[in-house]
Amino acid sequence: IRNTDVNFPENGGLSIVISSIKAGKIKGEISAVSSGPAYNMDSAGFEGTVDGDKAQCQLVDDSRGNKGTVTLMFESPDILKASVAITERSEDNIMTLPEGTFEFSPDNLKSIEGFEPIEEQSFLVDMDSWGKVRFVSGKLTAGSHIPAVFYLTDEEGNIFYEFNTTFPYSVDVKAVSFKDLNKDGLKDLIIIVSDNYEGPSGPPIANVCFQQKDGTFVTDYGLCQEINDSGNNKDIQTVADYIMNKK
Repeated sequence: IRNTDVNFPENGGLSIVISSIKAGKIKGEISAVSSGPAYNMDSAGFEGTVDGDKAQCQLVDDSRGNKGTVTLMFESPDILKASVAITERSEDNIMTLPEGTFEFSPDNLKSIEGFEPIEEQSFLVDMDSWGKVRFVSGKLTAGSHIPAVFYLTDEEGNIFYEFNTTFPYSVDVKAVSFKDLNKDGLKDLIIIVSDNYEGPSGPPIANVCFQQKDGTFVTDYGLCQEINDSGNNKDIQTVADYIMNKK
């Protein structure tokens, strides 16, 4: 995950997520959010080819219906420049990706206000297309709600990926496991927490994220609800057995 606030007011920003670089092809998403109070947004996927330290890409599926190009320049491991050009504008002009050249650097755990890592539930792991990365569990303690958050990072805390989970606020992370649950050769993620809203050691809640070929993770919300409603959420092995018996 890479972001910048160049040319945006406070609380707005432009971000890029590169989901796949493979066999000379690159895919990802670019999104822009305006400052409050409206927080209007425009996002688009991009696809293209990589030649050395440069990638030429086309915008695809822009949320406002615009068309354009993105040129990515990998200047160093920590610096990415992106030149955005809109070639065809839609009639929806409430928000659009900005044109120009923008400099990006990786998000880092140190820059997240109120982030507190859960060391006993953070691990070094070989996550297939991601290679050897650190899976980090943590909590965001800056506000009145205390959500649990989960990332893939490098050893310096630069964030590669943020997981979407179904957990409520005020939970404790009890277990994390990486298993190929659907036998596609890719490690999937099981997380079990305890819901402590009404007191310590609350009931367990399980979440399962399936890794895709492009390195992203998809949560099957219906399956998660089924696992939790049926009580097959007490430990990692019970969750894994339930899923693998269904496949």
